[in-house]
Amino acid sequence: MAADEQSSSTPRPTPLSWIPPEPGWVCLSVDGAVSQPSSKGNIGGLIRDDNGVWLTGFAKATGHSSSLQAELWAILEVRAIDRFCHLNWLTEIVWVPRDQNRPADALAKLVDSSTITLCNFREPPIEVMSLLDTDRTHL
Repeated sequence: MAADEQSSSTPRPTPLSWIPPEPGWVCLSVDGAVSQPSSKGNIGGLIRDDNGVWLTGFAKATGHSSSLQAELWAILEVRAIDRFCHLNWLTEIVWVPRDQNRPADALAKLVDSSTITLCNFREPPIEVMSLLDTDRTHL
């Protein structure tokens, strides 16, 4: 086996923090969460610029759901926002491990499971601020 073949088959370590978008772009991160005792799901998401600066965030309860359903609800909510606002965003859906998506996960867990309307956060909730700071220190 050639040396370049060996290096391409060696797994690369996954970064443990948020990966920013290219300069001039924004990153929309979403997550779904389900409470195991109740099976009630929530979604959360946020938009950050390429420097990791908070632009906006949201959260919403989805009702009884599985983990997969909650994740899919999060994606559907993004698509609905895109259509409603006529934004025509260029989107790329990429799965990332929870360690790279902690602020979205925290937002999903913040919302009251009886809240059926979308909660918008113009400023990051206190529970998310330290996670954002941690991500920015790893840039």
